[in-house]
Amino acid sequence: MRRPILYAFVFLGVVIACLLAGWRSGLLALLTGQALTWWLVGQTISNVSAEQGKIGGFVIATMSQLIILLIIAFYQREVAKGVTEQERRMELLDQARREIDHRAKNNFQTVLSLIQLQAGRANGPDVKLALQQVADRILAISVATEHLAIRGEDLATVRLRDHLCELCSQLERGLARGNVRVECELAVRLRRDLPEAGAPYTRESVRGAVAEVMAAFELIEDRFADYKSCKAFSLIADNAWNGGVVLGRAVPLAASLNIDGIAGALSSNGRQLGTGKTDDPLGALAWLANQAAECGRPIAAGMVVITGSVIPTVDIAAGERLDFAIEGIGEVSLSAS
Repeated sequence: MRRPILYAFVFLGVVIACLLAGWRSGLLALLTGQALTWWLVGQTISNVSAEQGKIGGFVIATMSQLIILLIIAFYQREVAKGVTEQERRMELLDQARREIDHRAKNNFQTVLSLIQLQAGRANGPDVKLALQQVADRILAISVATEHLAIRGEDLATVRLRDHLCELCSQLERGLARGNVRVECELAVRLRRDLPEAGAPYTRESVRGAVAEVMAAFELIEDRFADYKSCKAFSLIADNAWNGGVVLGRAVPLAASLNIDGIAGALSSNGRQLGTGKTDDPLGALAWLANQAAECGRPIAAGMVVITGSVIPTVDIAAGERLDFAIEGIGEVSLSAS
């Protein structure tokens, strides 16, 4: 019984050799195993009938191993052909991508050169600045286009960190805006949530939710928008031009303080620029609370809400300091560098 069991390992050896080192190694393992088997069989033959039976079994076993070897070899060949075809297609795709990148770069460079030439010929500083910003954005888009083709060492690996860091850096550089403007506002901080269950809200119902009030600057990034012709959809797409908020010192909202119609004053480097009054800030807060509740994203405790401009929007230049004060509440300062 031991020899038939040991002989079964010849089949296993042929399969392993073929899988690990190819069909040639499998064939070598087959010939070696069958030669050793024949040698062992020859030593045990005692009569003619036994010899014929063992020879017949030997031939059948050899043919079985050959069939197994051919099946594995054929499968390996098909796999290799599939891998080769996939690599060929990937190479064609990579060549097409490189060609598209090359043409896109040429187009971007042509447009960029024309804009830079126009900027050099422009007379007004505002025109030069605008053209230079356009050139910066085109350059950023050019680099972003290149990085949008995510690359990896193989099909299963993509190094998103290398891809996204440079891409975000270029986008930030190209979308940097030099026309930051400033609005003077009254801001409130909530002491409690304004949930959907409490809607609709009114001026009276939201007042109790206000914990603190403060003077604030809203930073406006309008991208040189024409205020008269600007559409609502464009304003919404640009996040209502909001680029940030600068908050002054917060003070508790006293029960006796009426924050509607409070006077505010804006000065630049000590020189007064304008004055104004708050215009129904609690009404603005109530409207926002109702809209947020309707959208399923209610205002939460701790959030700061700016309630509308007190003084018309102003520009700020490098080296300028703006101070905005609201009577009975406090002031906020902002310096540009």
